[in-house]
This record gives sequence, structure tokens and C-alpha cells, in this order.
Amino acid sequence: GIGAYRSALFHLITHALSKALLFLGAGSVIHLVEKVVGYSPKRSQNMFFMGGLRKYMPITGTTFLTGTLSL
Repeated sequence: GIGAYRSALFHLITHALSKALLFLGAGSVIHLVEKVVGYSPKRSQNMFFMGGLRKYMPITGTTFLTGTLSL
């Protein structure tokens, strides 16, 4: 490499935090949809049933946007 250890470490930490933010948001959405739909392996995690969640979960929508843009 070119010896940019600080830049590499910054990139590594930023990427890890962004990815963790997206995974936590996905878990939050799955948890909410499971309460609404009920537990069913075929229905509770099907993305077809998860449309329009931004109006019900605005904070999670904002965190998804932040995590996506930071990657």
C-alpha cells in the first residue's frame, strides 16, 4: 500500500458502523412486521409485505438512508 494507515482505519470503522446500522435497521423492520403479520416463515420476512414502512417507521427510514449514503 501507500502507507495511509489512518485513512484505511477510518474507512474500516466507517464501513463497519454503516453496515451495522443497516443490519440493525433490517432487524427492526423484521421485528415490526412479525408483530403485524404474525410468525410465519413464509410471510413474516417476505419483502413483498414490507412496502411503505417509511411512514410507519420514520426514524428507521432515516437510519437506512444514512447508512446507505455513508457506504
